[in-house]
Amino acid sequence: MMIRKTEQAGTKAAALALATALLAATASTDVQAAATMPALPAGTQLASVEYPLSCRFPVAGVQTLRFRLTATAPTVVASGQSFKLSDVSMRVLVPDGLVQLIGGVLTTKTLNINVAKLPIIASGAVSATFNGLDSKLQVTGAPVTPGEPTYVDIPQSGFVTIGPVKTGRRTGTVYVSVGIPTATIYLKGVNGGPTFVPLRLNCQGVSDTTPLLAVQVATGAAEVADFHSGVRSADLTDEALDRQYIQSSAARSCTFGNLGSRDVTETSTGLSPYAIPQGGSFSISDRRGQLKIPAATVNDLLAVYPGAVSVDGTITGLDYTAAGAAPDLFDIANLQPVALAPADLQADQDASIAYPYDSGLTVGPFSAAGFGRNVALGSGPLTGSLNFRDSNGAAVGAALPLSCSAPDPAPVINSLTQY
Repeated sequence: MMIRKTEQAGTKAAALALATALLAATASTDVQAAATMPALPAGTQLASVEYPLSCRFPVAGVQTLRFRLTATAPTVVASGQSFKLSDVSMRVLVPDGLVQLIGGVLTTKTLNINVAKLPIIASGAVSATFNGLDSKLQVTGAPVTPGEPTYVDIPQSGFVTIGPVKTGRRTGTVYVSVGIPTATIYLKGVNGGPTFVPLRLNCQGVSDTTPLLAVQVATGAAEVADFHSGVRSADLTDEALDRQYIQSSAARSCTFGNLGSRDVTETSTGLSPYAIPQGGSFSISDRRGQLKIPAATVNDLLAVYPGAVSVDGTITGLDYTAAGAAPDLFDIANLQPVALAPADLQADQDASIAYPYDSGLTVGPFSAAGFGRNVALGSGPLTGSLNFRDSNGAAVGAALPLSCSAPDPAPVINSLTQY
């Protein structure tokens, strides 16, 4: 998934299918995600899930709407702390068949939509189920043009905040899912008058709830403030239908050879199915990461490697953990070392080293345990080495060993539900 630069022409058929058919590789445009998504401070995540809603309409019968919800949230909170979903927005793609009917046959020019309810299910929280909307969301004047994609953005501008979600005093994981929204569509003609009776959505998804994100609740975790990514659902491409996209950021403690332990921030992205059958298999696709080395550490590295202007390297150990699935530990670098992309080194400036160097990683396959409901994936330790180079690309000194511990507490990087 990437930031949208131009509106896509044409629409894609949205079929209500079993989640086992959702493991195909994502479109090539997803490769640009890590470079185009916003920077996130450690302890935050940007989550987006896109899925079909099969809805029954008068005259038109069953039509499949494409629904996307995007939100920003913390990855880890202290026990007893509440958190909010900030920068929440939705986007609905109306299918061609329905557009032709309401726009061509019924001569509808615009749509008005009232969204009355957006169920939020926070498994593991004090208030497990609640309406995420404090008041109705109203969309007015969404254009309808037969032959062109009809997108409806909710809200039309800005964002909605959902919460607070109360975690209570227990540690563990809060899984946040989205239920079936309640909405009414009003069809308007050229003069703003109604062209048909109001259409009340009667929809169903692959399941009654769709996982969005997970938040770890840990004793001693730092208090977090609401973070605003500024990313709307309309900013994302349409490539990831039936998948959950998570971008998360976490602090790691890394040992740089003899320099000792230093803190770095790792930002990672990945796509996974949001629902799988009991005991089904799945993988995370297009997994990417970036290690942000603080300016102070860059200065220390330049002192040890004078003349170096860039750094690259190799990851030889990259663990992912799984709760509710097997294997419970998966080392992607054990299959093949992962190349670190070259990064510039400049005194008094942070350095960001991305991985992998070329195409995204596939993490898995995993097999769900076959019992329970939730599956959570997290990041484990990372090991490798760094190579420092001069302006001609020649090596400066010997390779520097790199060893990073798992984030503590470790955030959930993707969460799935079994049905």
